[in-house]
This record gives sequence, structure tokens and C-alpha cells, in this order.
Amino acid sequence: MDAFLTARLALAAALVGVFWLVHVVGLIIYNVFLHPLRDLPGPRLASVTRIPMVIRKYQGDMQQWLMKLHEQYGEVVRLAPNEVSYINAPAWKDIYGFHTGNKPNFPKDASFYGPDASGGNAGLFRADDTSHARQRRILSHAFSERALLQQEPTFRRYVNLLITGIRQLVASDPNTKVDIERWYNYTTFDVMADLSFGEPLNLLVDHSQEWFLKAVFSFLKLQSMSQILRYYPGIARLLRPLFIPKSIIAKQARNNQECIAKVNRRLERGSGEADIWGLVMKQEGDKAMSLREMHANGITFMVAGTETTATALSGLTYLLLQNPDKMEKLAKEIRSAFKTEDEITISALARLEYLNACFEEGLRLYPPVPLGPPRVVPQTSAVVCGKVLPPGTSCYVSNYAAYHSERNFTDASKFVPERWLNDSRYADDNKSVLQPFSFGPRNCLGKNLAYHEMRMILGNFLWNFDLQICEESQNWMKQKVYVVWEKPPLIVRVKDVRPDRPGQQL
Repeated sequence: MDAFLTARLALAAALVGVFWLVHVVGLIIYNVFLHPLRDLPGPRLASVTRIPMVIRKYQGDMQQWLMKLHEQYGEVVRLAPNEVSYINAPAWKDIYGFHTGNKPNFPKDASFYGPDASGGNAGLFRADDTSHARQRRILSHAFSERALLQQEPTFRRYVNLLITGIRQLVASDPNTKVDIERWYNYTTFDVMADLSFGEPLNLLVDHSQEWFLKAVFSFLKLQSMSQILRYYPGIARLLRPLFIPKSIIAKQARNNQECIAKVNRRLERGSGEADIWGLVMKQEGDKAMSLREMHANGITFMVAGTETTATALSGLTYLLLQNPDKMEKLAKEIRSAFKTEDEITISALARLEYLNACFEEGLRLYPPVPLGPPRVVPQTSAVVCGKVLPPGTSCYVSNYAAYHSERNFTDASKFVPERWLNDSRYADDNKSVLQPFSFGPRNCLGKNLAYHEMRMILGNFLWNFDLQICEESQNWMKQKVYVVWEKPPLIVRVKDVRPDRPGQQL
């Protein structure tokens, strides 16, 4: 009896193995020879399985892989059986643009984004089109040009604290080394916490809350690792301990709890204060945000509105340090434009042509979000760059690959702000492909805020200081990507060119 049972079990196992093998072989044949995307160029192995892509994501070098693939295969690359990357400008409109009539918008790829950190899809970032439009109307007033000009004293206060903090370090030791990337983060986190909740972290004064910075990057790294697991839901629970350390999960939980607590404390103070939540709380009825929406958006603001801005500032600073002639030209423009610090206003900085060109070039070479934000082709199918994509296809414009492609930019690997100032050498550049804040109805709500904040920080910094990069940061841009760049310290020496300036009391 035991022998008979053993034989039957062996037969059953063999049949399961055969069926599994037939299924796998059939899937390979379909993906390679019958799939609607079979004619798109790309690595043959990638048409069979997404494992090559998953490996690159896990290793943090997906942006380099994408760049090489597009160099080899062209403007369109099939990266996985059901995933396509683009580097041409028309793809922005086709994928991310607003569609009408019988052409619905492309929804965000849930397997990439996952649920809100507060649970569900309540927040602006992941909401469906109807909920997104309602929430965006509420928040757009807080990010309007008029509202941002009214917040100029807030920008000024924290920029003064930044300048004073650096000035005191230099005064105590002229040879001191400064991690400017960390100080940029102190500033952007303090600004965003104050604008959002009327409750700064006071990082520029007291570094005891520095854990919040580390928690935010852990949050982003957790998102990157979770994306990989969502590709394989059947075995995600088994793989989760291998992919995601408990320390990262704990840091994310602490970050979420603190953001939610800030929202709750702000709600207790009422709607009288002139910050983002003051406007949110004035909405009533069908327009009002739910508490879950507020919690989700509070977490989003303290991630999307902080780390990415500091990243862009750090990247541009490094590029300027690696190109001393460009740094000298920018410093000269800033210092000749303003006789006193009081003249360095949001409006005045926005008129500096070379400063604006430097930011565009910095965002091109070092986009804070290097990979493409994926969307999914709706059930009606859709045409992207002249090719019909079947429903469910994940597609996107890959920022880093697009911006570093010689198909789009002459001297693509070089830092040349002049390309944005009508230099005839770069007349053929495909500048419309540069969309670092995304495109369409779901583009970054805080775009204007980011530009004003970056100009205010860098403009004041270069008005007051000269910078020199230290040897240990010469290769600073060799970084991994986990949603955003995994940045090492950016170590510089700082020379105070206005040592007689009074500092704001720390």
C-alpha cells in the first residue's frame, strides 16, 4: 500500500512538473513570438522574463542599464514582457497627457506605486482621477505664485539660518570640511515642515531631529524594494525578509507616525494660520479632504517636497564645482545683480538667466527621480509614438536615459548651461524631452515651490561663499538609485567672501 501511494504521489508530482514546464514553455513562446509587443526592440531575455530588470532595480543601477539599452536599441525598448521604456518627447504627451472622449487617461501603475504609506490610495499621489482633481484644486491655491510670494519671509528665515550656520563653522575653523548635501537637506526639511504644518523640524538649529532625514530615505528605499516584491505576489511574503531589512521598515513606520502626528497637531490649532493646512481646513462639504487623505498627503509633502529639492541642489552644486568656469560665471551673475542680501528676492532671482539655465542643466544631468514614473495602458488600448500598446502595458519615459541621450542633446554628457540660452551649437537639442517634474494633469504640484526654494538657497549661498570640492567627493555622482539617488556626503571647503556680514542668531 505504501509503495502504491508513493508511486501515485510520484506520478502526481511528475504531472505537475510537466504541466508547469508546458506552461513556462508556452509562455516563452507567446512572449517572444505572439505577444502584441513582440516587434518592439529590446534584449531577447527581457521579452521572456522581467528578471533582468528586477536584478538591475535591486542592485540600484537600473538608470545605467536603461541608458545602455536605449543607446543600443533606440528610442523605444521593451524591458520586460509587458513593459516599455521611451526616451522621446512625444511619449510624454501620449502617456502622461490629458486624454478626452473615448481616450481615457493612463492610470498609474499600482505594482510600482503600491498603497499609500497611511494605507489605501487616499492621497493625492495615488488617488483616482476624480479624487485627484478634487484634492489638487484644494492644494493648488497653496502652491500658486501668489501664495508662494506671500511665503517669502519663511524662505528667507531658513536661508538666513543656513548661511549663519555655515558662516559660524567657517569662522571657527577656515579649513573645516562641510557636508553641503546634509545642510541643503536641513534647509528643505525645515522649510517644508513649516509651510505644511507651521511646525519646523529646527534641523538648522538643532540636529537632534536628523533621524527624520534618514527615515525619509529609508521610506524611499522601502518603496523600491516593495516594487520588486509586488511583481511576484505569490511569493512576496516569503521573500520580504530577504529583500527588506527590519530596520528600514521600522524607520518608515517612525516617519509615517511623525508625519501623521504633525497633521493631527496642526488640525488642533484650527484654520487661522497661513500655511498649506490652513487652506485645506477651510474647505467644506464635498470639497473637503478626509482625515485619511490629509494623513497621506502630509507624508507625501515631507518626502516629495524635501529630499528631491535637496537632491537637485546637491547635484547642481557638484556639477558647478566640477566646472569652475561655470561656477565663476554664475557667482559673478549673482553677486553683480545684488548689492545687499535684502535685494535677493524670489522675483529678482527668477530673472537671472544664467542661474535658471544652470538649474535646467542640473536637472537634465542629475534628475532627482532618474527612472520613469510608470503608467498603465487603459482597457481601450492606446497608441504611443505611433505603436498600438495592448491594455495593461506598463510604459514610461525614462528620465535619466532620455536626458543623457545624444539623440536628444548634443554633448549630452557635458554640463553646458548655455544650451538653454539659445547657444547656436545646441539649436537642435530636443529640449521638450526634459520634464523632471513629470507632465500633464498629474505633474508635480510643487514645481514652482521647488524652483523658488532652490534659487533662494543657491543664490544666497553663492552670494556669500566660494566653494571648493574635497578629494573624497570627486566621484560623488557614482551613486545607486532606489527611487531617488542614494547620495553620499558632498564634502566641500567653504570660503566666506563677506565675513563682515552679521548672522542670524542660531
